[in-house]
Amino acid sequence: MRKKILTGILAVSMIACMTACGTKDDTSSSKAETTTEVTTQATEAATAATTEAVTEAATAAEVTGDSVDSSSSENSDGNEAAPAESGDSDYYVVCTNIDKKTVEEFAASVKDTYLQEDWAGLSKMITYPITMYPDVTVNNADEFLSYMENKTISSEDKSVIEDENCEDLFANSTGICLGSGQIWIGEDFDNPGTLGIIGINGVTDK
Repeated sequence: MRKKILTGILAVSMIACMTACGTKDDTSSSKAETTTEVTTQATEAATAATTEAVTEAATAAEVTGDSVDSSSSENSDGNEAAPAESGDSDYYVVCTNIDKKTVEEFAASVKDTYLQEDWAGLSKMITYPITMYPDVTVNNADEFLSYMENKTISSEDKSVIEDENCEDLFANSTGICLGSGQIWIGEDFDNPGTLGIIGINGVTDK
């Protein structure tokens, strides 16, 4: 039923696009009138098909007692399957296919380690090489620890990360942001399926 509904809607959309393109190119009134007549007939037909599909779906729902948009189903054992939580698993799909729960658990772990200024622990979470603000590149854990030897987190940046709840984090094609950019994490594509820190800011000299 859903395929019929989508097909009808798609047809109406395509007709609208065709009408817009056709109207721009046609210069004679006879062509415009013909296009309008054909478009009207096609639109009426597509609308009728869509209405029929929706009506059939609604009728079937009344018979079964289900909602037309219900996503619940039964498995092969006859037990009712739990409805999927919309958007959870692919929430960060803009930069990784790793599920939302895993990403946010890793983010929470990074947050705690960062706030504790546990640089040794943080060094194991980094995807190397990594650029430290503004332009220092470290290539491995030893270089990172050497760089961080006399570093601390500024009070302002520490406060921002303390307020981060690690849920529904901002993400783009670069990665996933904690706070206002103090930490960025993302998938380590050299080791698919794993996460790492790809950016660290808010660190200053003691």
